[in-house]
Amino acid sequence: YAQGPKHALTSGIPGIHGSVADLLKVPDEYKQAVASALGRRSEYVVVDSAQTGQEVLAHVKRMGGWVTVLPLDLIKSQKANLATNILNEPGVIGLAVDLVEFQTQFEGIFYQLFGNTALIETMSQAVATSRRHSYRPRFVTLEGETLEGYGAMTGGQNRTNVSVLGAASEVEEVESDAVRAQQQASDTRHGLDALQSELQNILAS
Repeated sequence: YAQGPKHALTSGIPGIHGSVADLLKVPDEYKQAVASALGRRSEYVVVDSAQTGQEVLAHVKRMGGWVTVLPLDLIKSQKANLATNILNEPGVIGLAVDLVEFQTQFEGIFYQLFGNTALIETMSQAVATSRRHSYRPRFVTLEGETLEGYGAMTGGQNRTNVSVLGAASEVEEVESDAVRAQQQASDTRHGLDALQSELQNILAS
């Protein structure tokens, strides 16, 4: 994370939900594509209101850095549609927003961020599809290359950090697994203690 988002996320200001990357879960096979589709927007900070957003901006201004906040009470966006004739083209996987998971309260945020971005297997398929359709979505390949709807192409050696995507939810899952493991260990220990006590009683009788 850049300095600004770090200061925002560690500020302790009530009403901060987390970064965009924290708030979605992405299947491993789509992480590179989704990370590329979002770019630095994965570090945007989601807050409950514009009032909270102003507090975050003021805090970051004091601490240093630059940050973009997404207030839930201001961002209203509708889900884009992917035409059936494009969805049926070779290599087209689907709208990016349909291939990730997030809580319902953040729908507007992700509809806005992903827009009409669609995932496709390769750049050659994206080019071929774009040539066949006058209206086409923004395509992102599984390797993270991008073909914008207006024709610009982006690619090369990808330096996008995919590790931050869904990191918070993964940490929560690991913590839950750890709690369950501790409970199982405790139950096993109590069961062993009971057996040892029973054995001692038998030997003493």
